[in-house]
Amino acid sequence: MGLGKHRISAGLEEVLIDCSGGDESEKTPETAFLNKKSALLQLVERSLVPKTIVFCNKIETCRRVENALKRFDRRESQLKVLPFHAAMAQELRLANLEEFSNTRP
Repeated sequence: MGLGKHRISAGLEEVLIDCSGGDESEKTPETAFLNKKSALLQLVERSLVPKTIVFCNKIETCRRVENALKRFDRRESQLKVLPFHAAMAQELRLANLEEFSNTRP
């Protein structure tokens, strides 16, 4: 729907970040992912938000984001990454959803 064209639920904050890079930067799927990963990790570092959902368009991207976040915090001292996508077993998806829903900040 685009910026300003959709609604979010009360009590939620949505953050949109331009990750397109400068006009002179090379535009490839890989550079796009690296720009997005860098922005996400910067947000994670300075965020005081106890829970966050990151939406991705593809399962491959979900896996790459999961990997990047787990590498960022290998000991899970700051982050608990709970992936949720169609390539996962239903039991694991439900377990991750329940853990996310029931975990207190």
